Amino acid sequence: MINITDKSKCCGCSACYSVCANKCITMVQDEEGFLYPKVSVEKCSNCGLCEKVCPFNITSNEKNNKPQAFAVKNKNEEVRLNSSSGGVFAVLANYVLNNCGVVYGVAMDNDCKSALHIRVDNKNDLPKLFGSKYLQSNINNAFMQVREDLRNEKLVLFSGTPCQINGLRLFLNKDYKNLLLVDIICHGVPSPLVWEKYCEYIEEKYNSKIINVNFRKKKINFTKKIPSKKQYKIQYLSPSEDPYLKIFLRNYSLRLSCYNCNAKKTESMSDFTIADFWGLNNVAPNMQDNKGVSLVLINSEKGKEIFEKQKIQLIIQEVSFDKSIMNNPSYNMSSKKPLDRQEFFDDLRKMKYEEIKIKYCKDNFSLYIKIKRFVKKLIKLFCKKEEKDLEYGLLIKLEKNTLKKEAMKKQ
Repeated sequence: MINITDKSKCCGCSACYSVCANKCITMVQDEEGFLYPKVSVEKCSNCGLCEKVCPFNITSNEKNNKPQAFAVKNKNEEVRLNSSSGGVFAVLANYVLNNCGVVYGVAMDNDCKSALHIRVDNKNDLPKLFGSKYLQSNINNAFMQVREDLRNEKLVLFSGTPCQINGLRLFLNKDYKNLLLVDIICHGVPSPLVWEKYCEYIEEKYNSKIINVNFRKKKINFTKKIPSKKQYKIQYLSPSEDPYLKIFLRNYSLRLSCYNCNAKKTESMSDFTIADFWGLNNVAPNMQDNKGVSLVLINSEKGKEIFEKQKIQLIIQEVSFDKSIMNNPSYNMSSKKPLDRQEFFDDLRKMKYEEIKIKYCKDNFSLYIKIKRFVKKLIKLFCKKEEKDLEYGLLIKLEKNTLKKEAMKKQ
């Protein structure tokens, strides 16, 4: 019987919930907003399956192999501009759908206040899975659906965080030729509760309902792609301005297991690892066009075979693996836990979001750092540098005055 006494030893992958034949495990949200398994002791037969599929109970090889590394961008510029980086996931997903397969990935719920894994079997719904979602997704019954699709001999693509991929692999307990696994280089998964409270803060601030969210909208095209109708309001903030992204990047909102990530210590169980190509100008400067480039790591022969088939749709340059991850320490290093993390979650329950923002998002830069940043700006200005760093931001689309209208209807 699985029993979580140390929350840092549970990544919330839901493998234990999915494998339980007696349905005696439920995933329950704790006071920080993260899901943990809870066992109904009366129903439990002590079969031990839940413990066998837990990624924290498995010992596997340490990371020694160096996967092939590529700088990649989608030739379809529209797809690439609407993707988090180089638009590689779209190519892989379309390959699967073109072969009568199904794609599993993370989508925002209808109210935009939570994220969940969904099953997509048509191209019209595929855009729901595009782009990064900066909160932990609810797996729900996705693992069981994947197993059913695989047994029905469908080609399946499942995308998620490395710990979710590991959980799925252990749940399935066998290698399927018709399964393609894609993970990301993960900084850590933020609390759904922190995001929910942020949404409530935004809706109250603008007296409007959130109807669309893009966590990593590219600044170069966000004004062109969103309708500018009067009934909508667009909120766009960079990571240096947005309180939610600041809290995430400062590691306050991450799950406890993310500070000592088990998946970063072992060989990847995915076929592909996809990420932004940080430090591209130092590794493959000729690929830089300031519209987004992906780092793709190929972890298996199956991944290599499929990648070869899709090359015609991609612009590719093979690069050194060591250099490719040089500017992305999250590949094999866990995020550092803030000393006042517990205080942050205590404050979250009792303080208003505006107060949270003031306390945890304040920039306390030294005079040296301020001068250094100012000098960098001057250099860019006077050198008239053509290639600037690609900027991302959190874009929220709101339907104006909807909360006020709903309140009036109730009256």
